[in-house]
Amino acid sequence: MHSPDWHQFFSLAFCCVVIVGAGCATCQTSPYATASRQAVATQSDALTPVTDAAEPDFDIVYSDSFSSHYPIRGERTFDLSEYELEAPVVVWDSSHRKKATVFRTRGDKYENQKCIIRVEGRGLDKPRELSVTGFRTVTVSWITAKLILINLDIGHIAGVDAIYDVEKDSWIYQESVSYPLILPPR
Repeated sequence: MHSPDWHQFFSLAFCCVVIVGAGCATCQTSPYATASRQAVATQSDALTPVTDAAEPDFDIVYSDSFSSHYPIRGERTFDLSEYELEAPVVVWDSSHRKKATVFRTRGDKYENQKCIIRVEGRGLDKPRELSVTGFRTVTVSWITAKLILINLDIGHIAGVDAIYDVEKDSWIYQESVSYPLILPPR
C-alpha cells in the first residue's frame, strides 16, 4: 500500500492558505483557493479528493459594478463621532511594527454602515486613513508588512476586494466580486 508523503501534503496545504491570504471565509470563494484545492486533489498521493466532480462549475464574476463601494483614501464626509460604534478591531502586521485599526458603526443600529480604517506604525510619516461605506461586513488583513487586503461583503452574492500599499499610500487593486446565486434543486 502506498503511504502518502505527509510533508509534501502539508507543505502544499500551507502554501494554499498563504496564497489565499489566510482566511477561512475566502478559502471557499477565492479562485486561487479553488485552483489550490484542485491541485491538491490531483496529487497522486493525496488522501482524498477535496472537490466533488458532480458539483456544477459556477463562475465568480469580477468587474467594477460596485465601484461606489470601493474604499477611498482620506476621510469621507461622515464623522464617526456622531454614531454608535462597534469595539475597534486592531490588526497587526506580522512584525508588530504597523497596525490597522478598524472603526465601524454598529451593525444592529444603522442600515448604511460606515467605517474608517486607520493604518499607523514604524516607517510611516503619518497615519493613513481609509474610509468605507455601504457594506455588511469588512475584513482587514495584512498580506505583507506593507500591503493590506480589505474584503467587503456588500450583499449575499456581492463584495469588493481591495489591496492597499500603506508605504506608498496608494491602491494596488480594487475590484467588485459577484458570486453565483445557487438555488436548491426543485
